[in-house]
Amino acid sequence: MAAPASAHGSPPSRRTLLLAALVTGAVAFLLRLLVPVGEERLGLQVGYFASYSVLFAGGCAMAGSRWIERVGPQQAGRWPLAALLVAPLLFVYGVYVSLVQGQPFETAGGWTLPALAYAFWEPFVAWGIILAMLMRFRRAGTSSPRWLPWAGQAYAAYILHPPLLTATGLLVAALPLPNMLKFALAGVVGVIASFLLARLALRLPGARSIL
Repeated sequence: MAAPASAHGSPPSRRTLLLAALVTGAVAFLLRLLVPVGEERLGLQVGYFASYSVLFAGGCAMAGSRWIERVGPQQAGRWPLAALLVAPLLFVYGVYVSLVQGQPFETAGGWTLPALAYAFWEPFVAWGIILAMLMRFRRAGTSSPRWLPWAGQAYAAYILHPPLLTATGLLVAALPLPNMLKFALAGVVGVIASFLLARLALRLPGARSIL
C-alpha cells in the first residue's frame, strides 16, 4: 500500500521543467568539451552526467510530494508532443549534414553545431518520454496482453544487451552509411537481438530466478 502524499515538496512548474532541460543541455555540451561521449573517466561516462544529475536531483526534490506517482495530462503538459516532434529532428539533421553537406556528423563533443544539437536534443526528448510513460502507466488500469510477454523478458534483455549492442555497433560501423543511419540500424537490431536472446535464456533451468 502506497504511503499518502506528503505535504512537503511541490510539483515542478512547466517553466521549471523547461529551465531544467535547458540547463541540462548546456551543462552536457560543456562537459563534453572536456570528456566527449564515448570516453570514460574511472569507468564512467562523464558526458552523460548532466542528465543523470538533474534527473536524480529532481527525483529527490519531488519525493515528498509523490508527484511522479500522480503525473497526468495536466502535469505532463505538452512535453510528450514536444518529444515526438523533436526526436526525429536530430536524425534529419544528421542525414542532411552527412549526405547533403558531405561532412561527418560528430555529436560526441566539441565546438560544433551537431554536438550542440545533440546536447539539447537529449533532455527535450527524455523529458517528454519520461512524462508520457508516467502518464500512461498511471492511466493504465491493467497490463496489456500484447505487452505481457515482452514485460517478462525486459529485465533479461536489459542484463544481456551490452555485448549484443556492442557487437552490432561494430558490425554496422563498416557499412557505407551515414552515422545516424548506422545508429538507428544498430539500435533496432540490438533491441530485437536482446529480446530474442532473453527469450532463449529464460528457457534455461533456473534462469527465471535470476533474470
